[in-house]
Amino acid sequence: MAEVELAGCRPDPLLSYLKALGVLRLVAEQADPHVRARWLQGTLVLDTRLDRRDLVRFFIDEYRPTPLIGCWNGGSGFFPSDAKAGIEAIESSTAPRLALYRRVIALARATLDALGLQAKPNRGRKAEILAALRASLPDEAVEWLDAAYVLTEEAPRYPPLLGTGAIDGRLEFTNNFMQRLCDVLPELGADRRRSEAWLEAALFAQAGVPLLEASVGQFHPGGVGGPNATQGVEGESLVNPWELVLGLEGTLLLAGGAARRYTADLDPGNPRPAFPFTVQTSPVGYPTSSPAEYEEEAVRAEIWLPVWHRAASYREISQLLTEGRITWAGRQARTGADVVRAIVSLGVDRGIAGFWRFGFLRRSGRAYLAAPLGYYRVTQHEGGTLLADLDRGGWLERLRRAVTRERVPTAIRRGLQAIEEAIVDYAATPSESERRRALQRLLVAVWQAEVTVARSRQFRERSGLSPFPGVSPRWLPFLDDGSTAFRLAKSIAAVGSHRPSDATLETERAQRLGPMRAHLEPVELQADGRWVWRDGSPRVVGRRDSLERQLLEILYRRVMESTTLLLPYPDIDSVEPCSLADIGAYLQGQVDDRELEQLIGGLSLVRWDQAVPASGRGSGLEPRTHLAASRASTLPWAYALLKLLFLPWPIARGGRRLRPEGAVGGFQMEPVPVRPDPSVLLRLMGGDVAAAVRQAQLRLRAAGLEPPRPTHEDSAAWQDMAVRIGAALLLPVVEVTTLWRRAGLGAQEGEPGELEVARA
Repeated sequence: MAEVELAGCRPDPLLSYLKALGVLRLVAEQADPHVRARWLQGTLVLDTRLDRRDLVRFFIDEYRPTPLIGCWNGGSGFFPSDAKAGIEAIESSTAPRLALYRRVIALARATLDALGLQAKPNRGRKAEILAALRASLPDEAVEWLDAAYVLTEEAPRYPPLLGTGAIDGRLEFTNNFMQRLCDVLPELGADRRRSEAWLEAALFAQAGVPLLEASVGQFHPGGVGGPNATQGVEGESLVNPWELVLGLEGTLLLAGGAARRYTADLDPGNPRPAFPFTVQTSPVGYPTSSPAEYEEEAVRAEIWLPVWHRAASYREISQLLTEGRITWAGRQARTGADVVRAIVSLGVDRGIAGFWRFGFLRRSGRAYLAAPLGYYRVTQHEGGTLLADLDRGGWLERLRRAVTRERVPTAIRRGLQAIEEAIVDYAATPSESERRRALQRLLVAVWQAEVTVARSRQFRERSGLSPFPGVSPRWLPFLDDGSTAFRLAKSIAAVGSHRPSDATLETERAQRLGPMRAHLEPVELQADGRWVWRDGSPRVVGRRDSLERQLLEILYRRVMESTTLLLPYPDIDSVEPCSLADIGAYLQGQVDDRELEQLIGGLSLVRWDQAVPASGRGSGLEPRTHLAASRASTLPWAYALLKLLFLPWPIARGGRRLRPEGAVGGFQMEPVPVRPDPSVLLRLMGGDVAAAVRQAQLRLRAAGLEPPRPTHEDSAAWQDMAVRIGAALLLPVVEVTTLWRRAGLGAQEGEPGELEVARA
């Protein structure tokens, strides 16, 4: 056994990959049953008893062509107006290796005669011909029928790999195959030397061999010719005839695995066959992609062809290819985006190193091209399994089905495309830091698609699409890129989440306010955990002239609703409180508001009701760090003072948070009687920080406190920050003691010492 490197058999273009499969199949079935094969640096390598010279001799003198026929098609050579040079040459030949081909052609003609067909059949009679052929042809020919079509109860279905039943546009594959056999087989009149030169070029990439002017169809975009194919107006279609012959022989290795795929839960009454490694197109991951390609006429499908690096037997490879097993979320992958998610979660057969992706894109009329769309390595991302959350309740599949089957607004199609583009980006991103940002973009894309769907009531009613169910809090560590914007967005998006230990009457009432997401789109969280549409909801705060104004208005509404529910404190608690350092960065304009807005929307889709606070959060104690003083010094005094009026729970003097029983670290304390004042927020909305501060001072004095008076310089500095300070008041914090001191209230007599509280 020796290794033979076939430099001419590469995975791209599609014709070259199919040629590699054809060589492997024919060698294994007709010359060396012990052959093994693997891909090495983009080249097929055979481990076989045949050397290079033996391979050439085998194909020129011994190769027995598979009897490919397409008598159900016009142009197949079986009807009066068809080209007949290839089929007549085979029928008149006496070569032993063409005996099976002659027999199959004769049986096909007899079948057509029995059905009374003397001319090109119409579409209605195709199924009748296909069924009759399966009953009359020998087993050796049925393998080709398996590759060309599948009979279902409704109608024949065709694998995109072979067009629509071995025809693409006006090019009939089997007649083309027979004509090319005449170019390469000496028994059919081929010039032996020229055939050998073509074969060596096809197998070993021998250079300098002129090509034949003939049709190649969808398999080789670079050789198909047509308008704009060259520097002239129109180029000719050129092909190495051995490549087309071996490529069509290779398609049989992707046959036999078609199975009925029933999708009653997502597409009732529309079962469809599943062809090996073939899925519905996801028009993403290549520069020319367009939302219009979700239409079946624009892109027929896409096929993901595997590359393996370990030498495997023909039987192993055949089983791998015919089964085409790519599973995602407990089912076979249906779309290109499904395949990508399967790749990053190892939902594919072990031993596969990667996939070459090809999309069958419409060229002109009914003709398509198998365009290469890239190579994807099989790698396991640590957070790859998280992507299954996008399939909760079949949400992504339902959106996709609605987009591909109905006339929908272009914005909704763009939304789906953005989701699938983000999925592909996430899978293709090698570095961990970039992967976290890619996952953020994915969640933001889902959010933006959700908002677009929410605006189209007609689309929602027609498609039956419910709000996105949300993603698990398990996403959070994989989303965290360490940025200030992410931490701020996480804290804001989690507003309205409640800790399990706070199951008081007030908290139960506060649950009625709902999570932050209900302010951003017309949805409502039901008691059973389902999100439902709530059109015309008064709780929705649409995009104002700025993000900060939108956040300030959300705070105002939550304060007013909490008051209506007779809650003593506003429902702005969170399982993800924010640090004063990050709030200081926000107030100083160090955070991109556009990025923050997108992250808030994306993170609002997290199921915060399922989140568990990190250890130590919610204890009422601040982080014990020497940086507390420096953090406080960067905060505007006005913010620290105002925030004391907008806390979601009671505090004692000194800024300590009180537990429900009125204790701090075991010490019984009296709460400071400070309550929220909505008029403060109205003044901030009007841009008057000084008036807001004066109103807050009145409240604090009424509670027995003595806040200092601001200087004239302070008031001037804060005046341009009114709305931003108001927005920052929505952010949940735990460092209240630092706020207390920054507000100038100082330590109060009788307060437990910091060391005692920390120990407790």
